[in-house]
Amino acid sequence: MYHDLTYEELHKRYLDLELRVTRFSSIEQELINTRDKLDHELVVYKRMNVFISKAIRFRSLNELLVHVSEALIDIFEVQIGYVHFRTYNEGLESEHRYFLEGATRSDEQHVREDFIKLESLNIFSGKMKEFTREEISSYVEGNILDHCLLSKKLMVGTKSQLVLGCATDKRNAPIYSIPDARKHALFTIFVQQVEALVNNLLTYETNRQQVKQIQNSEIELRKLSLIATNTNNSVIITDNYGHIEWVNASFETSTGFSLEEVKGRKPKDFLQVQDGRTLDARMQLRNALSAKKAVEVEILNKDKQGNEYVIALQISPILDMDGDVINFIALQRDITTEVKHRKEIERVNFRMEEISKGSSIGMWEYDLESKHTVWNDVIYDIYDVDRTSTDLYGIWRKSLHPDDFDYVSKTIESMIQGKMKSAVMEYRILAGKDHDILKYVRTTVIPEKFEKSNAIKILGSTIDISATKNFENTILEKNKELVKINGELDQFVYSVSHDLRSPLLSIKGILSVMETAQNDEERNMYLSLIDKSVNRLDGTILEILDFSRNARLEVVYSEFNIRELIENIFSDLAYVTNDPVILNMDIEGTDIVEMDKSRVEILLKNLISNGIKYRRRATEGSFVKVAVRSVEDDYHIIVSDNGEGISEENKQKVFEMFYRASSASSGTGLGLYICKDIVEKMKGTLHLNSQSGVGTEISLILPKRIVHEPLPVN
Repeated sequence: MYHDLTYEELHKRYLDLELRVTRFSSIEQELINTRDKLDHELVVYKRMNVFISKAIRFRSLNELLVHVSEALIDIFEVQIGYVHFRTYNEGLESEHRYFLEGATRSDEQHVREDFIKLESLNIFSGKMKEFTREEISSYVEGNILDHCLLSKKLMVGTKSQLVLGCATDKRNAPIYSIPDARKHALFTIFVQQVEALVNNLLTYETNRQQVKQIQNSEIELRKLSLIATNTNNSVIITDNYGHIEWVNASFETSTGFSLEEVKGRKPKDFLQVQDGRTLDARMQLRNALSAKKAVEVEILNKDKQGNEYVIALQISPILDMDGDVINFIALQRDITTEVKHRKEIERVNFRMEEISKGSSIGMWEYDLESKHTVWNDVIYDIYDVDRTSTDLYGIWRKSLHPDDFDYVSKTIESMIQGKMKSAVMEYRILAGKDHDILKYVRTTVIPEKFEKSNAIKILGSTIDISATKNFENTILEKNKELVKINGELDQFVYSVSHDLRSPLLSIKGILSVMETAQNDEERNMYLSLIDKSVNRLDGTILEILDFSRNARLEVVYSEFNIRELIENIFSDLAYVTNDPVILNMDIEGTDIVEMDKSRVEILLKNLISNGIKYRRRATEGSFVKVAVRSVEDDYHIIVSDNGEGISEENKQKVFEMFYRASSASSGTGLGLYICKDIVEKMKGTLHLNSQSGVGTEISLILPKRIVHEPLPVN
C-alpha cells in the first residue's frame, strides 16, 4: 500500500511516526517518574505505618517522644527532628522536655534556641507552618536552621502542650530537598497522628492512676469499714446536708437509738443539748463545716433516755473531684469520766496553787528531754521576772549565783542518775531582769522516772528564805562581834582600872606628902606633879570615849575641809614638846573631802601625836608629814615621821589594846588600837612601814562610800 505513495508523502508519514514515538517515550518517562514517586510515597507511608504500629505500643511518654523525633527524620527525609513537651503545674513553673534528633552535640543548644524562637511566633494559621531560609533569618538572628516545618502549640491532656518540627541546617541544605505541598500535607497528618497518640497515652496514664487510686480507696474503705464496725467509738456518716445515712453498732449501744430511728435525721436535732453550755461548741461546728473544714470539739449530748454525757466529736468532710462535699464522717468518743477526772485535777491544782501562793511556796517542773519548764506564779515572783517570759530554764541557769552553780548542778545530776532519791538545797540566786538582786532560796527536788530508768522530769518546790538567812547571818556576825567585844572588854577593864587608879594613887600619895612641905616652892612642885597625873587621867578618859564612840556609832559621811582639820590638829599639838618638830602637809587636788569627819580627826590626831611623842630627842630636823590623795573611789592618807621607829618584833603588837612599844611614852596603849578599829569600821585598810632608828610611815586607804558585800552561805 505504501508503493503508491510519493516520497514526500512517505517522508511526511515518517516524521509523523517519529513524533508519535517521541510522544510515547515522554509519556513512558512520565509514567516511570510517576511510578517512582508512587513507590517513594508508598515507602514514606510504610514508614508512617511502621511508626504508628510501634508508637501505639509505648506506655512511656518519654519513649514515645524520642520515637517521634526519630520518625520525623525518617519520614520527612530531613536532617533534624524536634519535639517540645511542656506541662503546666499549678503554683509552680512549667516543666519543659526537649527531644532533639540529628543535631550534633555542639549544635544542640543553638538548634533548640532557633526552634523555641520560631514556635513563640504567633503566625500559625493551621496546624503547621513552613519557614523558608529568608523567614527564619528575619525572625532569628544568627540562625542555624535553613528550612523548617513546625507545628503550632498543640494542647494535649488538660495541662500540657506539644510542638513538633523538622528542619535542615544551612551547611547541609543542598543535600536535602525543599519540602513541597505533598510533604506539608503529610506533616499535617503526622502531627494529627502524634497528637492523638500523646492524648491517648496521657489519658491511659490518667486512667491508670485513677484505677490505682480507686483500688487503694477500696482497700482503705474496707479497712475503715472494719474499724467503724468494730470500734467502741460511735461512727456517723451523713450526706452533704448532714442527714444520717449510716451509724455503727457502738452508736446504737451508747445512744439507745437504732439506725432505722435516726436515718434521715440530723444529729444536732436529737443528740446535742441545746442550751448555753454548748453554744460555743455548736458555733465552732457550724463555722468549720460551712468552710468545708475538719473540726474537733467537746460537746454535751443526751441519749434516748435523756441522760447527759460529754463526747469528743470529730467531723471530717468527704469531697469529690470538684471539691464539693458529698458526705460527712463523724466520730464520737464518750469522755464523761475523763472530763470529771480532769475537772477534779483542775480543782486540786487550783487549791494547791492557792495554798502555794498563800504559803509563798513556788512549784516548778522541768522536762529533761525537751527542757520545757513550768512555773507557778510564786516562782515568777521569787525570780522577779515577767510572767510572759518563755525561756524559763535559761532564766534559772543565768540566775544561779556563780559560786553555787557547781553545787546545784552536781546535786541535780546525782538525782538524774538515780544516786539520790531527793534533795534539799540552799543556795543563792541573782534575781531580777538584770540579775542584780541577791536572794537566798531553799529548794526541795524530787526526780520523776519510770521503774529503774533515769529521771525524765524533775519536780520541785522553792521558797524565798532571804529574810531568814539575812537574819541568821546578822546574828552570826553579832555573835562574832560579841565574842570579840567580851574578850576586849576583859582586857579593857583590867587595863583601864590600872590606868585610872595609877594617877589617882599618885595624886593621893603626893597630897599626903604635901602636908609635910616646908615652903611654897616645895608645894608648887607637888602641885605640878598632881597636874601631870590629872592630865594623864584626862587623856586616858578621852581615849576611852573615842573607843566607845567608834564602837557604838555608825559611819556618817559628810563634806569637810581636810586641810583646815590637819592645821587645827597641828595647832593643838604644837606645844606638846619643847623640842622643835616640823609639821608638813601635802594635799593633792581639792581640800574638800567626803568622809566621817569625827573618825578621821581621831585617826589623824593619834597618828600625828605618835609622830611627835616618838621623835628622836635632841635631834635636829624632826618632822611629821601628812599627805592626802584622791584615787578613784578611795582616799589615800599617809602619815610619816623620822622618829625612833618600831622594831620588827613590835610591829604586829602595836595595834593590840594597851600595848606600849616604847618606854619613853606614858600613853595608855589605846591609840593605834583605836586607829585600827576606826579603819575597819570605815571598811578601809591600814598599812604600817617602820624601821627602828629611821622612822615610821602609816598608809590609810579609806573608801569614799561603803560597798556592802553579800554574806556567804553557810
